[in-house]
Amino acid sequence: MDATDALRAGLPSGDPTILSQRLFSASQLAREGRIIGATQIYNDVADKARQRGQYAVEAQALFDGAVLYATLASLDPVYRNSAQEWADRITQRTEPEFVEMRSGLSLLRTKLAALAAKPQDRAAIYSAAQPADGNAAILLDEPKLQVLPDDQQLAGGMAREGVPEWADVGFWVRPDGSVADLAVVRQSEARPGSWLGEKLKAVSGRRYAPLQGSVGARGLYRVERYSLVHVVQSTIGTHMPVRARIGEIDTMDMTPLYRS
Repeated sequence: MDATDALRAGLPSGDPTILSQRLFSASQLAREGRIIGATQIYNDVADKARQRGQYAVEAQALFDGAVLYATLASLDPVYRNSAQEWADRITQRTEPEFVEMRSGLSLLRTKLAALAAKPQDRAAIYSAAQPADGNAAILLDEPKLQVLPDDQQLAGGMAREGVPEWADVGFWVRPDGSVADLAVVRQSEARPGSWLGEKLKAVSGRRYAPLQGSVGARGLYRVERYSLVHVVQSTIGTHMPVRARIGEIDTMDMTPLYRS
């Protein structure tokens, strides 16, 4: 019995919580790369929610689908038309429940426009994006991490297998959405390998939605933790877990902890 089945057992069949749980399941499928399955759930939830007049759930389902395909479009141009179609399904609606989603959609459209533009024109597109609330830093773009020529560099040195490598990095998101004053404020006992320098280059090139509201002249201060993690996977012919040779960089927002 999964979470959706459990909810069905204890709630009326038309309760919107059940459909919302299905959206969570769809997001899990999307993270696993099961795009067709996730898409089917988003469409099914949107259709059922509309039939029941549960427009907030419908709006969320359509927005989740739009985010998924905008993400896919950022990786492969073949998905751009689908991303646009999902976005149009939101803009064509006038119900109050869709107002917030249309605002978020504006930032998705900015991403799509930047993807279709020449690299030298993208900064102007990001600068013209709809401002975000003064207390929110909404990431629009981050340059891809440079692929290092030596696998050992990204892995931080396999001689240190099992030794945690991480760094807390503080930076300012300027009112125009650019990044400034990047600095390591804390790091693991094991000094991070050259992967950290590559990550810092990528972060320095980020573009956020322009800020508005009560932010100061410097903008918003953020702290993020970047950790080198190695996926544990099974190898062919054995069920023994094996640590992946190449690490992945995980990101965690640490801003609230540094504010306290």
